[in-house]
Amino acid sequence: MLSDSIKNAKEDIATRALIEAQTEAEQILDVTEKFLQKNTNIISKEELLVTAQAMQALQLSLTLNDKNLIHTKIEDLNEITRPFAERAMDAAVSNALSGKSIL
Repeated sequence: MLSDSIKNAKEDIATRALIEAQTEAEQILDVTEKFLQKNTNIISKEELLVTAQAMQALQLSLTLNDKNLIHTKIEDLNEITRPFAERAMDAAVSNALSGKSIL
């Protein structure tokens, strides 16, 4: 009976980890899509193509039910989009500080 409960607990933990990874991936896909739509002016066509490929790979990983693969594809997408986020942040800061002096 104890071994059954341990086995079930391990399965429950694995299922929960997979669901959490899938949820994170879906959120990242949604945020990335919205970011791309809002910031088309700072992203080149080549960057957009590479990003779309990474998004497709992440979407496909969701169907394979492999938590580790999903996390790998999330990291891949994050690495690709990090420069865009930095450019968007720089632009936002520049706009916020435009016409102001810093003492």
